Amino acid sequence: MQLNAENLFLFLDEELPANWQSLPEKQWQNLSRASVSNKSLEKLKRLASTILEEKPHVVGLNEVGGEESIQNFSKLFLEDLYDAYLVEGNSDRGIDVGYLVLKSWGKKFELTSYKDRPINFLYPHEKAASSAKTSHMFSRDCAELKIFAGEDHKDPEMILFLVHLKSKLDPEGIDPFGNLRRGAEVQTLLEIYKESKEKHPGVPKAVLGDFNGVAREDGHEMEFQGIYQESDLKNALELAKIEGEFYATQVQFSRMGQRTLLQFDYIFLSEELHHRLVVEETFVYRYRNEMGIHSSLPTNFDEKLALPSDHYPVVVTLDFSN
Repeated sequence: MQLNAENLFLFLDEELPANWQSLPEKQWQNLSRASVSNKSLEKLKRLASTILEEKPHVVGLNEVGGEESIQNFSKLFLEDLYDAYLVEGNSDRGIDVGYLVLKSWGKKFELTSYKDRPINFLYPHEKAASSAKTSHMFSRDCAELKIFAGEDHKDPEMILFLVHLKSKLDPEGIDPFGNLRRGAEVQTLLEIYKESKEKHPGVPKAVLGDFNGVAREDGHEMEFQGIYQESDLKNALELAKIEGEFYATQVQFSRMGQRTLLQFDYIFLSEELHHRLVVEETFVYRYRNEMGIHSSLPTNFDEKLALPSDHYPVVVTLDFSN
C-alpha cells in the first residue's frame, strides 16, 4: 500500500489516559507540546481502520512526522502489528517518508536513506551567482527497503524505493510548479534504480510514493518522461487497467470550485513483477464514511477536508506463489 497520510504528526508529552480513544479533540491536542498540531484523533482512527482492513504486508507512508510519530501510530492505532522503518529526511516541514512492515510476515529488512545523495541540480539563479553550493538533495528522501528471506542479508528477495517528490509550491518564484527540482529528483531516482538493477539483477523492485505530478504513461508531465524512456517501470494501476475516476488518488478544487481528478500517488513495478500483479486486488481505496460505507469522491472542498487524508491509498497485490 502507498499512502500519503497528510501531516501525520503524533507527539505525546503527557501520559495517555485510559479513555484516550474517546477524548474530545481539544484534550487530544493537549497531550502534545510540539509546535505543530497532532493529526486529529478521528482522522488517525480512520487511517488506521483503512490499513487494518486491508492489512498490507508493507505500507509506504508519506508526510509522517518523524520516528516518534510513526512509532506512536503503529503502537497505538495499528494494534502494534507493524514495525516501522524511517530515517528523518530533508523536509523543512518535518514530513518524512517511512515504511510500516507487518511483523507476522517473517522477513528481514534493511533500510537505506539517500537523503544526502546530490540530485545534480541548482536553480538558474544559483548557477548565475556562481554559488558555492554544488547541488541540492532530495526534498525529503528516497528510502530503499531491501526485503530478505533469511538472516544473512546476502541476496534480497525484493527491493522497494519510497519517495515524496518536490511539491508544486513555489513560494520564492524561482521554479514554477517545482518542475525543475522535481525533474532532477526523478532523474536521480532513476539513477538509483539503475544502480540497484546492476547490483541486484533479476531481483523484483518497486518504486512508490507521492510524485506530486501526473506520471501516468497515458499522459504525463514532462519531468516524468524518463520513467518510460529509461526504465522498465510500469504504473501498477495502468497494468491493472484502472480507468477514469477510479485511478484518482487526489481531488483538487480551484478557487471557483472546479474539480480535477488526479493520480499523484504511484506504485511502479519492475518487469519481474508485471506478471505477478493480481489485477482484481489492485485498486485505489476509497475511505469509509461514518456509516462504514466506501464514500464517493468529494464534490466540494469541505467534503475533501473531512477525509482522513487529502490523498487516497493505492493498494497493489502481487502473487509470488509460482
